[in-house]
Parts: sequence; structure tokens; C-alpha cells
Amino acid sequence: MALAETVLANKLKIVGVFLAGGTVVTTLALGGFLPALDGGDEMIDRVPGEADTVVYVDPGVVSDPTTKRMINATLEPFAAQDSYEGPADYGELMAEYDNETGEDELALSKLNSVMVYGSTAGSESGTEYYGIILDSAWENSNFVETARNDSNLSEASYEGYTVYVNESAGDGQTELLGVLGEGLYVAGTEAAVEDAIDVDRGAADPVSGDLRQTYRNTRDGYIQFATSLEASDVNNSTLPGNAGGYSRAQVREIFEDTHTVAGSYYTDGDTIGFETRFGTEGENTASDLTNLIDAGVVRAKKNATNESVVSFYDSVGVNQDGADAVMRIEVDSDTVAEAIQSIVEPFARLFGSFGQRGETTAGGPSSGPGPGAESDSGSYAIPAPP
Repeated sequence: MALAETVLANKLKIVGVFLAGGTVVTTLALGGFLPALDGGDEMIDRVPGEADTVVYVDPGVVSDPTTKRMINATLEPFAAQDSYEGPADYGELMAEYDNETGEDELALSKLNSVMVYGSTAGSESGTEYYGIILDSAWENSNFVETARNDSNLSEASYEGYTVYVNESAGDGQTELLGVLGEGLYVAGTEAAVEDAIDVDRGAADPVSGDLRQTYRNTRDGYIQFATSLEASDVNNSTLPGNAGGYSRAQVREIFEDTHTVAGSYYTDGDTIGFETRFGTEGENTASDLTNLIDAGVVRAKKNATNESVVSFYDSVGVNQDGADAVMRIEVDSDTVAEAIQSIVEPFARLFGSFGQRGETTAGGPSSGPGPGAESDSGSYAIPAPP
């Protein structure tokens, strides 16, 4: 079991479910033009400069009632399938966490902040580079013992810091768990952990430049992310041939001049908010990108056949902020829940049909729907890109 998985095992399941739903919503709004993205100021100061992607999570999201509503909406279509064995709702999700970790020793309420960081350049070269920084009120002895129960860790040191080496990593890559202080940890690949330790001891600089600036410009929220973009990241297969009066070549040029994308998720009472901010090379590019995104939203709304999805698009606002193009969505939780369910339900039914494959009854093959059965997938506006 990878050390990073051990450290985060079941700690952030609820956030993962949110991100699954949020990815669908974000894809819906952006039309798949860009690749999907696999207290935050203090945490980004701990991220090494080598990172090109950061995701900050405020664990307070798990107690937010509006977020619970959206999570239940995401889980409900799957829970309705006989073959589904996961948690049926938010309550069961949290009960699983309590059962597996022990609420007293590693209470989720004592987890203050989480920052995930990594480098896509490392992935492309075959050398993974990723880390997870946890700021908590947990006792080091309890946390390390829990990690050791799931991985074969040997104690070592790096520049005076205690680190634990994962001897059971299955991918042939060394992984470390580093102790930065009481309740403060970093886990991940060897280079990523050592770089974070170097930042903590003042021997290296934290992440900076466009990535840091776009991240800081994004509205605070329970979840914030930022990632650097390269020209090669533009998804050719989903670039529109003609959009908003721009030719395909112009659309490609606009996205090639977009260097970062950042976003946040927040709530305000019963309102759910998403902000996505695109950092560009200059105000002219930002103006073009703002027009392009706005045209994409208008087109998607026109193609939508589900009333809840249409209501969702009515809540989308697009504007320019200097060299940034900003898309903001603020909508009541009921509208978001209905939109999510209209998108997720076809996938949940497909999940259920795969679960029934091969089952037979006395009269022959199972009468349940198969993968090729009809579905009302037309009820959602834009399918997620491959």
C-alpha cells in the first residue's frame, strides 16, 4: 500500500466524493476545453518550488451542511443500484471513517489543513513527484503508529528531521513520511518530501511565480486548487472548431497563452459557489478567453434539455479581472443537487448494469439492463470528456 494512500486512508473520503461531483459540474461548465484536474495561504508557503499543481482542503468542509446536501445527491443514484456496496449517504461515509481510525485518537475535527502538491513534469518523465502536507492537532505517536500499521516503515533522518521510509511501496519508488513538527507531517515521494523539509528549514524557497499568484487571487474556500498549464496541455480532441466567433486556430492560441488555472469551492448559507480563474499572458488574451468561455456557457445552456441544468447555467457569471478570465457560479444547493443527479444517474445505472452482468435466473439471462441498454443520457448537456 502506497504511503500517501496510508496517510490519507479514509481521512478525506468525503472530499473525494465532492471532487467527483465537482469535476462533473466543472466539466459541464467549461465544455472540456482544458484537461480535467486531478487558511490556504499558510499552507502554500510550505509547498516546494518544484510543484506545478497544488490542492488545498479545509477539512471543515465535512461539517458544512450545504456540502452534505451535495454529497448525498452524488451518492444517492449509486446507492439505488443493487450492486453498489459503498456508503449510501453522508452519515454512512463518516461512520466508516470513525470505525477505521478511531474518533478520539485521530479525530477528523483535529485535522486543520491539507495541502496536496505535485509535478506533472515528473509524471511525464517516469519519476513521480507528489506530496501531502497535513496540519493537525494529532499526537505524533498516534499518527505514526497508525501509519505503521498499514505500511512497513523504517525510521531514518533527513537534515535533522525524523522521516519514515516506506519499505513496502509497490511501484519501486521510495516514499517517505516526514515529521515537520507536532501534528505537522508531509508524506509522498522521496524528493517531494525532502524538498518540503528544505522549505521548512529555510534552505529552499516555496512555490512562486504565476502559480502562486493565480492561487492567491482565487477566492478563499473549503477547497482551492491551482495548476500550471503548458501549450501541450491543450486538449486537441475537445477544442471547438468554431466558438464565439473565433476560429479553431484562434481558440488554440488563446489557450496556449493561458498559463495557469485555479479555482475554489465555497458555501454561503444555502448557496454553493465555484470560482475558476484562468491566468493569461495579458489583458487581450484574458478578454478573448472571457468571451470564449461565455460563448461556451451560452451554447451549453442552449443545448441543455434538463430544467435543473438550465437553471444551473443561469447562475454562471463570466468576467475579466485584469489578465485573468474568471468564471463564477453561485447557486442554491437544491439546483446543484438536481443538476448533479441528472448527470450522475446515467453513470450509476451503467454501474448497476455491470454489477448484474453474468447473473441468470431460472428463465435465462438476467432481465436487468445491460451496458447497451437505452438510457436518457441526453438529459445532460455536455458529457465528460474521455
